[in-house]
Amino acid sequence: MSYTGSGMFATATILVGSLALGGQDPCVTLSRGDKSATQECVDFEIQRLRDPRFAAAAVQTLNGLGDAAVPALKAGLADSDASVRAGAADALGRIGPRLGRPRQKELALALAKLLGDSENRVRQETAAALGRIGIEADAVIRALEIAVDDPDPGVRSFAKIALAKIRAAPRANNP
Repeated sequence: MSYTGSGMFATATILVGSLALGGQDPCVTLSRGDKSATQECVDFEIQRLRDPRFAAAAVQTLNGLGDAAVPALKAGLADSDASVRAGAADALGRIGPRLGRPRQKELALALAKLLGDSENRVRQETAAALGRIGIEADAVIRALEIAVDDPDPGVRSFAKIALAKIRAAPRANNP
């Protein structure tokens, strides 16, 4: 696996995460160009999703790691901790648009299953992620159409936005 983040944003995100943890963040070596710690960094950031103090920074770092983080994030969708599921959905929704269409569809189908999660926040992050990825697939559309009637107003709103984005996208982008 390789580090796919770029520029000052990725480096700053990694350094901020490290400072918050007293310099014990394995991701710091990535900011110095040592890509051998990529998987250790991914695993570390997945664990940080459990802590609300660090979850947003973890999502940013995982986003910066890009494709290298996808397998762990997909596994995180099934985690017993709702914070990990929500963070994984958020990060996948940010990484997904940078991937090729077949991978986007794979992610969208995996995410669509989370629209039935018991936690509102997970369903909200999932609907938002599906809107960012923007892949029109029958299972995704069906899941979002059901989510439009969700008891949580946030889920309903994100589902409506996601459907609007997907339906407005040119057909060439939605094979």
